[in-house]
Amino acid sequence: MKNIHSEITPDFIPHTEFHTGKWLLAPSSCWYYFLKTPNENIISNRHFLESVDEPLKELVDFLHSKEIQTTPSCSGHHFSEKNFELVYDCLEKDKEKIRNGGLKLTDIETKQEFLFKNADYNLPWGKEEFLNEAKSYQQKGILGIKLAVRKDEIQKILKLKFDGVKIWESDLIVFIYVNGYTTGSNRETWKLITTEIKNIIDNDK
Repeated sequence: MKNIHSEITPDFIPHTEFHTGKWLLAPSSCWYYFLKTPNENIISNRHFLESVDEPLKELVDFLHSKEIQTTPSCSGHHFSEKNFELVYDCLEKDKEKIRNGGLKLTDIETKQEFLFKNADYNLPWGKEEFLNEAKSYQQKGILGIKLAVRKDEIQKILKLKFDGVKIWESDLIVFIYVNGYTTGSNRETWKLITTEIKNIIDNDK
């Protein structure tokens, strides 16, 4: 188990930076912590798909079956304020563990374990600030697809058009960013995206 002190954070990481680090889960499973470090996205955890949001599972599973890597993702959510109040209470309990003995965290891609220990640790926000930020942050979703030199497929995906979706390419990664403001809209959007990308990959010659 690797000891980490100040590099891990539970803060709201911009969705466009999800791929710049590793996502670590506490035993409570109430929240992911972020460690900014190079991430090759090599999946060695055979239970990894269980951690993927339901609207993304079909697409991620399909891409991995084609040996196409994906970056850390989120489908976007519409959880209640009560749900986030419970999350905050959980993070407060995590704080005490981090200050006293350490909190064990697990990389969801590799199952590598980290011990987050910091006697001076504090949450990066108070409860009200956390609830306000979570409300808008949770609606956004993102998935990065590592297509390497498959330039034809990259160009075809970049031409796809969906309401409320932005698609761009950077460093041979195609990013799909979804911002849904109504309950269930992200789920339907990801269904459409999944269908189109599967068609592109399956029909590419």
